[in-house]
Amino acid sequence: MLSTCGCNRSVCRQSGARLFGIGTQTPTSKMYGVNLGCLDDLTQAQLAQLLITYVDGLHDRWERPPAQTDHL
Repeated sequence: MLSTCGCNRSVCRQSGARLFGIGTQTPTSKMYGVNLGCLDDLTQAQLAQLLITYVDGLHDRWERPPAQTDHL
């Protein structure tokens, strides 16, 4: 688990992929991020039902989504 800037990240030792992260210094409380590509046996239907919350961390606007999200 890496810890930088108030964020703990889990990284695969073999591939270097970021598996998930836990943000602890966010204005909205604790935040979790998961690399969906690392989840096994997730069907397209299950993926489509997941709740995804976008936040504009680039501009430190954690309370709202970025202006553009269609590329995410």
